[in-house]
Amino acid sequence: MVAASGGSIDVGEALAHNQAVMARREKTMGLSIQRETFMLGQLSEKLGGNNQSAVA
Repeated sequence: MVAASGGSIDVGEALAHNQAVMARREKTMGLSIQRETFMLGQLSEKLGGNNQSAVA
């Protein structure tokens, strides 16, 4: 999980959500969701695929 203001975010869940959104509306998506999804993937790899790790 990644600490965020007001709570925490499970990186794997966020990554899966973004991928699902992109799959449903790929042609209308802007670059921001693609960049965010890329960065979530990089973060997930850095955490060793263990999305339960906390990052402050």
